[in-house]
Amino acid sequence: MTHTSLRFPDGFLWGASTAAHQIEGNNVNSDWWRKEHDPAAGIGEPSLDACDSYHRWEQDMDLLAQLGFTDYRFSVEWARIEPAPGAFSRAEIAHYRRMVEGALARGLRPMVTLHHFTVPQWFEDLGGWTADGAVELFTRYVEQCAPIIADGVRHVCTINEPNMIAVMAGLARRGEQGFPPAGLPFPDEETTPTVDPARFRPPGDEWPGHWATPPRPWDIPESALLSHEVRLRLRAALDALPPRQRIVVHLRDVQGLDADEVCSLLGIEPGNQRVLLHRGRAKLRQALEDYFTSDHGDEERA
Repeated sequence: MTHTSLRFPDGFLWGASTAAHQIEGNNVNSDWWRKEHDPAAGIGEPSLDACDSYHRWEQDMDLLAQLGFTDYRFSVEWARIEPAPGAFSRAEIAHYRRMVEGALARGLRPMVTLHHFTVPQWFEDLGGWTADGAVELFTRYVEQCAPIIADGVRHVCTINEPNMIAVMAGLARRGEQGFPPAGLPFPDEETTPTVDPARFRPPGDEWPGHWATPPRPWDIPESALLSHEVRLRLRAALDALPPRQRIVVHLRDVQGLDADEVCSLLGIEPGNQRVLLHRGRAKLRQALEDYFTSDHGDEERA
């Protein structure tokens, strides 16, 4: 037998990860609780009491500490915190704050996930991530979570596996169950832009974006397009894009090719094309918004 040594970098996080709905039990206000009790969904093992971690989280953390782990990633359940639209439970917020403090007391660094697959039933009834104002509703919920993560929480995961949310939405829209024999099915086109993590990063991050619907390439007065300065700004912003984004944006918005043509020409999947186009357009629009909120932009509008 060959033995090799693998050195992990300083700061490597040794821990375990859980999802609230999968371990807490009796998450009765979530969309998945309803799915689990729908015979048509064909879910053979509903969560029910699960591991009862909602009540036994202290024992769970004791086990993690005894195993020598230094980190614990757990999620807070949106359906508990906001069981009805705009009705936030202070008791549940306090519960998850106690979990943060309990982790710290045991020498575990808490990493809090704000969304791990499940949503409140009322959010699903509105249309889920494709509903008008979905991003704003999620943002409102996240703001209410501030007391949970305000102190002692160094790492926060906004949305767990957003790609899988879009993939599962695509399956549901097509009336399919399960994955194909090889690879993953295409994600749902309407869901993908909404759960793109780029939307929830603060201004100044690599991928700025604040839109509830996929942005158009830009939205400025037609007269301003005649401005030589605006053209220069737009050209500079396009040149500054990463190569793959620049190529996709140029082919779609400058050359006027459709999505299928771009995928065929570049040999990329439709999902990749959409992400590259969305992120490239977001950067271009941000560059123009920065210009039009500057003194030069005031002069242009005048």
